[in-house]
Amino acid sequence: MSESAENTESKPDNTTEKSNQSTTLMHDILACKDLSLVLKNRYGKPGRERHALSNILYKEGKFWAKHSMAYAPDTFGDKNHSEALSQSFNNFCDMDCISNLCAQSMQLMTSKSYSEKTFITRGQYRKVWSLQEGGDFSDLRNCVNKGIKLKILVEDHEHYFYIVPMHLIEVFLERDGFVAYSDYDGYPEILKSFEQNQQYGKEFNIAMESMPKGQYARSNVIENVDYFLTMFVIHENQLLIRKINKRGDITQQPFPSKRCEIWAENCDGTD
Repeated sequence: MSESAENTESKPDNTTEKSNQSTTLMHDILACKDLSLVLKNRYGKPGRERHALSNILYKEGKFWAKHSMAYAPDTFGDKNHSEALSQSFNNFCDMDCISNLCAQSMQLMTSKSYSEKTFITRGQYRKVWSLQEGGDFSDLRNCVNKGIKLKILVEDHEHYFYIVPMHLIEVFLERDGFVAYSDYDGYPEILKSFEQNQQYGKEFNIAMESMPKGQYARSNVIENVDYFLTMFVIHENQLLIRKINKRGDITQQPFPSKRCEIWAENCDGTD
């Protein structure tokens, strides 16, 4: 089974080896492989954490990756909310993000609470359809009939890639057509500003220098945050995206793209 990993903690590894690992990780992400993050606590607590990161925002070797809205509302001690939370991680700065899409709020925090941070990819996927290139509709129908896991990959004209789970697809029998929906999810708009994220990470590192052992730098919960959705709707001849404003109103509009693809998990027992 193929596997790639990238440890972001500084170690005396060979520079070429680390570069090769990073290149392999980027290749695997753009091949829609499943991504996980394994973490080790900085202050010697036993065990490891594993996060399944199903939603990826990628650009030019840098990425944010988040799990679904799976945290209980009181995960971080706040019992006054009823909405599920999610956490986003990245490979380029010392900052994580807890987000609440339903309440349109977020909290930024240092990633220095972990001494090791390793991204791992597993599995194999293949492209079965493309908005730009077409595809075999019988193959797509076969994936649906067999219940095969599908993902959506979109590249926009600013070279951001969105790799997201597909939760629903209906393939038509009377003609070559379909409609598919990715998960309802999204990120705070600020996470698209990679350079600004790096600056925030540096500020958290400075704050950590004066904090007692076992305490971690984090922002207050930030309310009324701009969010962008990563919910796509694909037809055989167009790509749409859902958008949300600060009132929570959701609209749908065409989304120009360089690439729009559906990828299917290989289920033949090989990697």
